Amino acid sequence: MGGVTAGGLICDWFIRQFMTGELQDKGRREEAYSLLDSYAESVGPGSEGLIFLPFLIGTRTPTWDSNARATLFGLRFHHSFRHVVRALLEGVVLERYSAFRAVEEVLGGIETVRASGGFVHSPVWVQITADVYGRPILIPSVTETTALGAAFLAMISIGLAKGLEDIRSIVKIAKVVYPDPQAHSTYQTLFEIYDRLCRKLVDEFAALRAFREGG
Repeated sequence: MGGVTAGGLICDWFIRQFMTGELQDKGRREEAYSLLDSYAESVGPGSEGLIFLPFLIGTRTPTWDSNARATLFGLRFHHSFRHVVRALLEGVVLERYSAFRAVEEVLGGIETVRASGGFVHSPVWVQITADVYGRPILIPSVTETTALGAAFLAMISIGLAKGLEDIRSIVKIAKVVYPDPQAHSTYQTLFEIYDRLCRKLVDEFAALRAFREGG
């Protein structure tokens, strides 16, 4: 299993810190997320050379490093608010992809990927995921699969289901999002840069933590 420490949390942080006061209100949070989607959609794959390392609270797969810090790399004069938003979404997916690659090294070839959770309600984010992974993204009809899994285990324990294989009759695939070959090629190049950045900044992350702590 590969875990990412900050996924949707990145968007929540960005909305609270940088979007207008009225959109920070919890009652309008859905509107704020839709606005982020529209910003990201207006920028092409790779955010014109802007890369975000999404380590707001460190990283844990494939490298466990509590010293890791979020980093916006490649910022230039032509970059706008929209580029930053796109880079945030891409950064989270690139980190997930890093974990995915580590898992794939152990398991072998993985042909399709299933996505669940709140991020599947963002068409832009799901498409970025398909393009980065270069594989179809299968979205089940029930997107909150953690809760469903807990409920299904309870069903087994009280005899309402015979075994884990019965889950197939409950979870249907509602949508499949396919990768764009050209975008995938772009992201493969971008990931190589992203991966090198993560490795090269390990010592600097540790130094920055020591500096902050007065060491």
